[in-house]
Amino acid sequence: SGWVTPPTVKEDREDLERLRLELNRLQTVTGAAAAMDPWIAPTLLNGWVNYGGVFNPAGYFKEAGIVYLRGMVNSGTITLAVFTLPAGYRPEFREIFVTLSNDALGRCDITVAGAVLASAGSNLWFSLDGITFRASGQ
Repeated sequence: SGWVTPPTVKEDREDLERLRLELNRLQTVTGAAAAMDPWIAPTLLNGWVNYGGVFNPAGYFKEAGIVYLRGMVNSGTITLAVFTLPAGYRPEFREIFVTLSNDALGRCDITVAGAVLASAGSNLWFSLDGITFRASGQ
């Protein structure tokens, strides 16, 4: 006694099939199987433009309350906004990120008003790739 009989291959397959069906049902109910939101191209401000070539254009999207930024921009004014995030995509508090800028370190701030600031670095190129944060109220 105390011994547990191991399941048969048939029982394992039946369990896997039940789990697969339940996962499909949950994905349908929650929308988890749906495609991610597309990248939104912002209106660039203060002389900032997309760097172009093989590099990501500036963009943002939100999934499960997390905002994601991407892009390499140039030619704008350091300390001024690259673009502004709309309501629903803004942080609860000012966020500060270290980024790459012309092969050196730069600083990107995201304000509660949604301004994406190139706070420090070079305007030869400024990367937004990899910046993520929780949207306010999420």
